[in-house]
Amino acid sequence: MDQPLLPSCVGQATAHQEQLAPAFFRMRDVLRITGLSRPTLYRRIAARKFPPPVHLGGRACGWPCAALRSWVADPEGYRAPEADHDQLPRGRGRPRKYAT
Repeated sequence: MDQPLLPSCVGQATAHQEQLAPAFFRMRDVLRITGLSRPTLYRRIAARKFPPPVHLGGRACGWPCAALRSWVADPEGYRAPEADHDQLPRGRGRPRKYAT
């Protein structure tokens, strides 16, 4: 195989295949599609050279199909859009029980 096997969402797809593609890809799917390691993926996200994940709730996050498609189309020239600064940054870890 010369090219990695890509889901219908990421590569060229017909209308029927587009309906079957998942809305979000999880970490293991993204690593398989891109061929990147987990540390490299996070370094590229920090450098805005890879789309950031979308928080789906709880501890779950995933990458939208359209974001992966735009990265696959031009991996070297990809630049993530600027973050919206109107929103408060999401805290990490468990929420504090009491405000100090």
